Amino acid sequence: MLGDPIFWIFVLPGLLLGAYAQSRIKINIAKYSQVGTQDGITGAQVARRLLDSQGLRNVTVESTPGMLSDHYDPRSKTLRLSQGVYFAPSVAAAGIAAHEAGHALQDKTSPVTISVTGTLERPATRDLRVNEDTA
Repeated sequence: MLGDPIFWIFVLPGLLLGAYAQSRIKINIAKYSQVGTQDGITGAQVARRLLDSQGLRNVTVESTPGMLSDHYDPRSKTLRLSQGVYFAPSVAAAGIAAHEAGHALQDKTSPVTISVTGTLERPATRDLRVNEDTA
């Protein structure tokens, strides 16, 4: 399979596009981590305000260790933000927190969609974490 040129014709563009997107995300997070929010509010405060404005007071917001570990858990109705997002008063932290709050809103409006993506995501992220731990 790996020696088949047709395989690479289909796979390589996706790999290159994914690598490019990931590099742009990292560059922009680094850039906008240096830009403070207007009122000095942290990522946690942004998430809480957005959740409350949508009637999602039952969703808890908590800090979690790790980098790029931000996620919404629909099973426990918990939005977990990495410490660099939770405590940071930066535009990047606000954007990441808003993105994750959007998953909670998606869960409220379309729980079937969020449960399907969560079901697909759990094994993939578990495998990534196992690989990081053994590296």
